[in-house]
Amino acid sequence: MLTVSDLTVDYGPVRAVRGVSLDVGEGEVVALLGANGAGKTTTLMAIAGLRKVAAGSVTFAGRALLGLPPEEIVRTGIGVAPEGRRIFAGLTVDENLRLAGSIVAPEVEIARREALLDRFPILRERYRQRAGLLSGGEQQMLAVARALLPGPRLLMLDEPSLGLAPQMVDLVFDLIAELKAEGVTILLVEQNVARSLEVADRAVVLANGQVALAGPAADLRNDDQVRAAYFAA
Repeated sequence: MLTVSDLTVDYGPVRAVRGVSLDVGEGEVVALLGANGAGKTTTLMAIAGLRKVAAGSVTFAGRALLGLPPEEIVRTGIGVAPEGRRIFAGLTVDENLRLAGSIVAPEVEIARREALLDRFPILRERYRQRAGLLSGGEQQMLAVARALLPGPRLLMLDEPSLGLAPQMVDLVFDLIAELKAEGVTILLVEQNVARSLEVADRAVVLANGQVALAGPAADLRNDDQVRAAYFAA
């Protein structure tokens, strides 16, 4: 479904991503892991058309994405819940969702919005409330709901557990597991390696902008290098 080949991204003179290759098959959850600054978010933003690419290629369902504007990439079937949520704080929950659904037919948008409010009942309770007044966990639920509303074939989640209380982290990973069980294809960028490897089918570990390790999540959970880097007491 998604194929990234030899992706290279620069920040001025700094090469942030160096020849990264990965793929995500339909119905898979693939975790993109690594320490802060490893190049995870940059890779995701490049796929989404939000970061200029110096070299490489990105294809989704057989279509080349590089050079397309972000809104067109959304229309191809890719949804993004970005790091830091980036909801419209001054708008209500309702208005945030309606904006996300503006690219689909009105009757489809209404049906999907209602289904998402059933999935996230706290958002229904806060429906007329300004999004900036939500808790961090509630804002994360809104960010995910907003990404899901257009009906993406691939959902990209960027650090969905970052800054959340442990109870909310549990809810986020429960949600990812539910979406996986429903067949949603997910590319998950996370610093929480242990939880990510529990829910993912496969994982790619970045270090200094390069792929350091890749393979089935179950194998990486037992890899000595991964355990030493991320599971040490």
